[in-house]
Amino acid sequence: MILIDPWRAQVHGDLKGSNVLISKNGIPRLADFGNARIQDSTLQFTSTSTEHAISLRWAAPELFEKTNYSVFADIYALGMTILETITGDIPWVGMTERAIILAVVIQKVHPERNKKCIPPGSAHGETLWALLERCWKYEPQKRPSAEEVKLIMMNITTPGLEPL
Repeated sequence: MILIDPWRAQVHGDLKGSNVLISKNGIPRLADFGNARIQDSTLQFTSTSTEHAISLRWAAPELFEKTNYSVFADIYALGMTILETITGDIPWVGMTERAIILAVVIQKVHPERNKKCIPPGSAHGETLWALLERCWKYEPQKRPSAEEVKLIMMNITTPGLEPL
C-alpha cells in the first residue's frame, strides 16, 4: 500500500524488506509493483486462467484462501516488514513454509517477539509490539490504517527501544 495522493491509496501486493529501497537522502521508496516472485519464499497458487504467488513469510492469512490483495493485506505485510527491519531477520526465521502456513492459517498466531530487539519494558518496545500485533490481526478490518502506523512509528526511536 502506498499513498499516491492524499485521497487515494494503491495496493502494492508484495510488501517486504527486499522491495523497499532507500534513496541517497534516506527516503524509503517501494519497488517491484509486479508482484515479483522469489523462489525460496513464495507459495504458488494456480488456476485455470492465471498463476499467482504470494511472499509466504509476509502474507496475510486471507491470502492463503484467495489471492485478492487489499490494503488490509498490505498492512499485515507492513507489520512483517517492520519486524524484518528491526530484527534484521526475515519473518518466521528458522521455520519451514508448512509450519508457517499452519501457524498463520490454523493456529492464527504471529511471529514471537524478539526480546533482544524489542525489549519488554523499554520506553517504546511495548508501543511497537502492540502496533505489530494490531498489524497482524487475523481479521483484516481490525488492522490499523497506514496513516495510523506512520504516526505511531514516527514516535518510536532507537534509544526508546533500549532496555531500561
